[in-house]
Amino acid sequence: GGDPAHLPAQHELLTKTPQESMVQVAYDFTTNPALREMYTNVWGALDKGRLFEDMDALAGNVSFRHAVLGNGPVRPPMLVTAAVDEVRLRGKLAP
Repeated sequence: GGDPAHLPAQHELLTKTPQESMVQVAYDFTTNPALREMYTNVWGALDKGRLFEDMDALAGNVSFRHAVLGNGPVRPPMLVTAAVDEVRLRGKLAP
């Protein structure tokens, strides 16, 4: 814990493949009614805003995984970005 400012700066860029940082999340709306309810809007459709909030948080986790994990004891970067390549919605949200 604590302030990472005392850690050395990273001077060498490590090579990582996309697979090393890839994260997949599957929401099982079919068998989990409580989860389905959390992501259903007032019209009974998918609440895309809620889904994109999750994707935003996930992007931060993926960025951290790619930029920090496995780099040893160095200061973490101040700014990283992530991109979503694809979103697949399979079927309707309604039961």
